[in-house]
Amino acid sequence: MANYSVRVELQEGTDEDYASLDAAMIEEGFVRWIIGGGKKERLPSGEYHLMDSDLHQAMILGRVEEAAYAVKPTPRPSIVVTESAGRIWSGLSPWKA
Repeated sequence: MANYSVRVELQEGTDEDYASLDAAMIEEGFVRWIIGGGKKERLPSGEYHLMDSDLHQAMILGRVEEAAYAVKPTPRPSIVVTESAGRIWSGLSPWKA
């Protein structure tokens, strides 16, 4: 089982587009937060986390493409899927659902 970070940039995306993307990504099992030091913190806009997945990167990319294209197919969204072996961060806001 692996953890993944996913970054999606909707070209010319509006706040409403990103809200729709968030809903679609959550439906696919992604979350908008990470936990470190016992604190849950919000990821930047367009950034998602998938925990303890047995899917491989190509399968995850396919799911993300489906969600992103359903929201804003053109111009083509930019997507990066990265398997996480650990992370460090700073400046994230506390998670408030």
